[in-house]
Amino acid sequence: MASALHMQDAGAAAILLEAVPPEVANEVVNKTYIPVIGCGAGPSCHSSVIVTQDALGLTPYRPRFVPALADHATPLKAAFAEYVEAVAAGRYPAAEHEYVMPPAEKQQFLGRAPQEAGATPNQ
Repeated sequence: MASALHMQDAGAAAILLEAVPPEVANEVVNKTYIPVIGCGAGPSCHSSVIVTQDALGLTPYRPRFVPALADHATPLKAAFAEYVEAVAAGRYPAAEHEYVMPPAEKQQFLGRAPQEAGATPNQ
């Protein structure tokens, strides 16, 4: 409570309470005149926030105050594992992932040796 009052007196525009028992949050709301935002601080706060990644299952640990809205980690892990396997097996990148030059431009490019332009082969 003392910290909240000090913050208010110092000119804070709002206070964020994270992982605070609802009784404490209620007291802060009742004794301050600035908005109190809760992040696991009970229903008496003026508003509540959560970390999106926690609610979508994208972090290793979901705090108890965050609702489990979805499990996006499992399909994302499977998708990236499939990508890694395709690269390791040589299926990606494949011809369908390449950009193609118009034939005349390709002929002009292949006809020009790096030494002609004053460059070394690695430039």
